[in-house]
Amino acid sequence: MAHSHLRTRPTALLAGALCAAFATAASAEPISVTDQRGNTVELGGPAERVVTFPMPAAALFASVDGSAERLEAIHPMSAKAIEDGILGTIYPEAGDLYTDITKGGVFNPNVETVLTLNPDLVFQWAGRGDDLLAPLDNAGLNVLGLTYGDQEKTEVWIRTIAAVVGEPERGDMIVSLHHDAMADITARVADIPEADRVSVVYMLRAEKSLEVRGEGSYNHFYMDMVGGVNPAKDAGSRVRVNPEQMLAWNPDVILLGNFDAAVPEDFYTNPLFAELDAVKERRVYKVPLGGYRWDPPSQESPLMWKWLAAVLYPDAMPDDIRGEIASFYAAVYGYDVSDAEIDAILQMDLNGGNAGYDRFAG
Repeated sequence: MAHSHLRTRPTALLAGALCAAFATAASAEPISVTDQRGNTVELGGPAERVVTFPMPAAALFASVDGSAERLEAIHPMSAKAIEDGILGTIYPEAGDLYTDITKGGVFNPNVETVLTLNPDLVFQWAGRGDDLLAPLDNAGLNVLGLTYGDQEKTEVWIRTIAAVVGEPERGDMIVSLHHDAMADITARVADIPEADRVSVVYMLRAEKSLEVRGEGSYNHFYMDMVGGVNPAKDAGSRVRVNPEQMLAWNPDVILLGNFDAAVPEDFYTNPLFAELDAVKERRVYKVPLGGYRWDPPSQESPLMWKWLAAVLYPDAMPDDIRGEIASFYAAVYGYDVSDAEIDAILQMDLNGGNAGYDRFAG
């Protein structure tokens, strides 16, 4: 699917949309939001034309807004995540967004192009250098600087997006789903004896390098929260290791992320990993992929937590994960997800032969 062309509208429709926007702005209450660098942005009303640079921002924005109609342009890697997952099916307009908004770097903005889009609001990374924010600020654009990587920051994103679209109650609802899931899971796994705790390693890019996540990473946060033991805890928040180190840790479970094409079979057929317990017991799992990748923070993090807890401790998490997905999608997206779509989200084609995965089958 192409993502590099401008979304076009007939002139009459555009004129009508602009008139409607002016009428809305005239009657709307002003909105004031403070970004994660401490800058305050004042809007005359809900943002109607939004550009997003941070990779997770497009999917998170659409999920909070309940639509991708306000998005004018998104980062090309955001478009790739939409194309790989189900969000483009839920919101077809998300598959036809302009993406040529960078110049001279992965997230460096092409300010001239952004200005032609006439956005009410631009989301950009904060804390990654002035080259990303200053050109947009200096052009007089309304820019929200965002930081990312933990649960607290994710909740800030959700509430900020809900505020700028004029629906703060949407933010409250989605954050409540996160809090409720966390409370439920931690209560269920609290009494699991230490001797019965499952060791689990998350691998970010196993296709080309053995890169694991330790303490300080979001992946460690949720592995620990659901009762898993991360043998890479002290290795660093993000570090490459060799097969010998993996054998020394010998995890019970290996999780493969969605930022590359690594699959469980890569481990099952590699003689370097033949002695790993996770390989011998067929407990190498590709992380699910829904409205966004489940391995980093997102609107769907509660589903990731419930899925992982069920993978590690099926007796403690007897709930129907497919039903949880259907309920979440109805509440957040207003979407009736099909059995075939749930199969795709859970990566049944890659995980179906793994230990215990038959419990997730339709």
